[in-house]
Formats: sequence, C-alpha cells, structure tokens
Amino acid sequence: MKNNLFKQIIKFLVVGVLATIIDYLIANILKFYFNFSDYYAMMIAFGVAVIFNYILSSLWVFEFDNNKPKHTKFLIFILLSIIGAFLNYYIYEISKNILIFIPNQVLNFNISKVIATSLVMVYNFVSRKILLERRGFNDKV
Repeated sequence: MKNNLFKQIIKFLVVGVLATIIDYLIANILKFYFNFSDYYAMMIAFGVAVIFNYILSSLWVFEFDNNKPKHTKFLIFILLSIIGAFLNYYIYEISKNILIFIPNQVLNFNISKVIATSLVMVYNFVSRKILLERRGFNDKV
C-alpha cells in the first residue's frame, strides 16, 4: 500500500503542478494585464485549473468509485474544489497581510499564492481520496 500511495501522491503532485501553472498564468494575466481584482483573477484561474485537474485526476491519479454516477463524482469534485478555492483565497489574504513588508506587488502576490496553494494541496488530496476514491486510504478493494 505504501508504494501505491507514494506513486499516487507523485501523480497527484504532477497534475497539481500542471494545474498550478495554469492557475498562476491565468491569475497573473488577468490581474496584471487586464486589471482584474485579486478575487476575480484568482477565482477564474482556479476554475479553469479545477476542470483541467478533474480530467487528469479521473484519468490518471484516482480510482474513482464506479458505484457513483459520473455527474455525482464531478459535483463532489467541484464542491471540494470550491471549498478549496475559498480556503485558497483566505489563506492568500492572510499571507499577503503577513508579508506586507515585501514592497514588490508581484512578489508579494506570488509568494502569498505559493503559501495558500501548498496548504490547500494537502486538503485537496485528503478530501478527494476519502470522498471520491473507491478504497480511500484502505489497501483492500
């Protein structure tokens, strides 16, 4: 089980890194080129990244429970992601205010996003593993 869990975590991290790159690129473009507020730039970017993440997670990372209809799994994934989005934004806001001593707006924005993303990543893996995968953290099928 430990070997399978380790492989799954690696796959989750690969998908997460790709989704994060998409998230950061879109958020930075919307904020710094189109003058979107932090909130809207982050929510739109997060939404695009979540759809990308769902597709790769369902195909490669998790063995989703086949007893649940596809639309139910998608809705659970979206609900968990929405919770993650709010956690991400509020952790970002707290981090941004703690890091207020960093005068560079781009650096402050991105360091705060790294802190928030890292913490929400743990929530995402655990919640999806427990609520969507057919065996959760159990090695017995």
